[in-house]
Amino acid sequence: KLLSEVPDVRIDKVEEINKKAVEIAKSASKGMKDKFVALSIGPGTKLASLGHTSYNTLYNQYKVQIEAGKEADIFLIETAQDLLQIKAAINACKEVDSKKPIIVSFTIEQSNTLLTGSDISAVATLMRNYDIFALGLNCAMGPDLMKKPLELLHKSWGGRLYLSSNAG
Repeated sequence: KLLSEVPDVRIDKVEEINKKAVEIAKSASKGMKDKFVALSIGPGTKLASLGHTSYNTLYNQYKVQIEAGKEADIFLIETAQDLLQIKAAINACKEVDSKKPIIVSFTIEQSNTLLTGSDISAVATLMRNYDIFALGLNCAMGPDLMKKPLELLHKSWGGRLYLSSNAG
């Protein structure tokens, strides 16, 4: 299905908001040394692995969002909760700009698994198939609870790490 045919998705403002957000960030950081503007690509509320939506719907939604924000320096896929969601977002990023760095950051439960049940090593194994700049964790836990998951990710991944914890 085309994105415009999906009834529960509002795309009327996505392009406008993402394009303007990148313009504002670029303008605000003009003249700064060693600055990068990242396009934040969040998870949405529907998970393909649980049957809430399809891979194609996610891919189409991400592609619209990414195309509108393609002037960002980095694509930051964050708060990912589903392996199919991560794949859809990465593939949309690659189609829009195959050379732009991608950071993938996922969120885990206290059981050290994604909401859909995949563990940290499964995420790391899948990500080896993609050329991404860094892999990391964000949200769901404060810094005090991120040590063990970060150690597990480091052991499973071995590449660049990204961490953005919060109080949940």
